[in-house]
Amino acid sequence: MIVSNRTKQPFSNITSTKYLLASLIVVSALVGIDICGDFAANKELSSIIFDVMIELVILVFTIGLSLLLAYQYSNERRKNMDFCDQIESLHQDIAFWKGRTQSLVGEFQQNLEAQFEQWNLSQSEREICKFMLKGMSFKEMAFQRNSSENTIRNQAQAIYEKSGIKGRKELAAYFLEEMLS
Repeated sequence: MIVSNRTKQPFSNITSTKYLLASLIVVSALVGIDICGDFAANKELSSIIFDVMIELVILVFTIGLSLLLAYQYSNERRKNMDFCDQIESLHQDIAFWKGRTQSLVGEFQQNLEAQFEQWNLSQSEREICKFMLKGMSFKEMAFQRNSSENTIRNQAQAIYEKSGIKGRKELAAYFLEEMLS
């Protein structure tokens, strides 16, 4: 089951971080200027007008940057949600194809076992036949089965005789042909 991460915050864009930092520096500088102006002023008319102008600049600047950051955040969040939707869709596709593949593998194994039955192969011959289809060498098969290479060769020969197939390549081609048709 796929769980959406839509509730998580999207990663911030570096540009948004730069705008936020710049706005904080500017706001801090303007507020600092305003505080210094308040201490230095004798509360004359010129001092009040200066304070009001600085505060208006701060207000307009912070509102403008806040709107810009909100717009960028909204875009990043939308992109993040779209990306999450794409990931969910891909997970669904993977689940579908994984199920389909398992179904096909199961069907192939049933056909393989049915053919082994028809050829009347022993359990050991079936295992050797599967190893040959996997492309293992006689040496690898002998090691895997803890037996000698000659035993494996004899079992392979018995498979060829029972199936009417002449060799490994023809054996692989036989089952590949069955899969493709």
